[in-house]
Amino acid sequence: MLLSVIIPVYNNHLALINCLRSFSLADKLLRDTEFVIVDDGSDPPVNNYLSDIHSLNNPNLQIIRTPHNGAAAARNTGIIHARADFVWFFDADDCVNPSHFERMTVLLKNSPKHLDILHTGAMLSNGSAATNPSNEGCKETNESQLIRISLQELFVPKTAYLDHTTYIFKRSLLANNSHLRYPAHLILEDSLFLLLVLDNSLSLFCDNSLHPYIRNNFSSTAGAWSDAKSALLIPDICFFFNSFNTFLLEHNEITRGDHCYRRLRYVYMRVLCVKGCPWSLIQDFRSASFHNRPYKTLKEKILFCKPFGRVLAFTCRLLRKK
Repeated sequence: MLLSVIIPVYNNHLALINCLRSFSLADKLLRDTEFVIVDDGSDPPVNNYLSDIHSLNNPNLQIIRTPHNGAAAARNTGIIHARADFVWFFDADDCVNPSHFERMTVLLKNSPKHLDILHTGAMLSNGSAATNPSNEGCKETNESQLIRISLQELFVPKTAYLDHTTYIFKRSLLANNSHLRYPAHLILEDSLFLLLVLDNSLSLFCDNSLHPYIRNNFSSTAGAWSDAKSALLIPDICFFFNSFNTFLLEHNEITRGDHCYRRLRYVYMRVLCVKGCPWSLIQDFRSASFHNRPYKTLKEKILFCKPFGRVLAFTCRLLRKK
């Protein structure tokens, strides 16, 4: 079998069915694709909706039920049960672009034997993707269009996104290295996992014209924030940026990785301010994520400016309380 799609789900069977339906639009590929659905303690269980799921005619489908331990633990369970040559981690509340999914499977079938990871480029955002998938840019492709890249090239601006859903992993790489697992009970565990696997892989290929993953929601990892939740999450976010900085230092990637690091730092600073996170905790993030990287762009300088950031965070806190 070619590809195992691992999908954790928790109390969201309607989204899961919509997700599987998007794959069904590429039905001729399903015999080479298995779906490992990990029910993370849903109530009621996903098995209660088997008739709806099996009506989508996905022939290779297994549902594993586990106690509720979070998405990281669910994905780790999926790795154990996956049987195909490659593994793709998918989210239950998102969809696949069938045309680009077809191109991706062709690439995987023709991929070099030493391929460890395939990076597919950025994801798309499309609220109606499941019913009207975009075919824009779709073309015939083969192994010759794969570009072998190094870690040095991975962090070229606008190439690498630290989102695990845009990477396909060789299953043997994960199966033979038990330490390559998602760290449980940490925010940003998916990006930490990606850094860990990149650190242990030998061959990375890329086709930036592929966009098989379509995000249908715009929820943040933080969800509904509160002061108590902020106090729990800020240390995890700081831990991630420390880990990312260590990764770049160890691989001598400070120059090329700088753009990716700055972009992520800006995004999280903006999220923390808009969410109304207490300024004392935002200060912790500012300190932990600086790592001798001065603010270069105008938007960075404005957002990280102490007076502006403090006023923005305070204003957002007032609006949220209303």
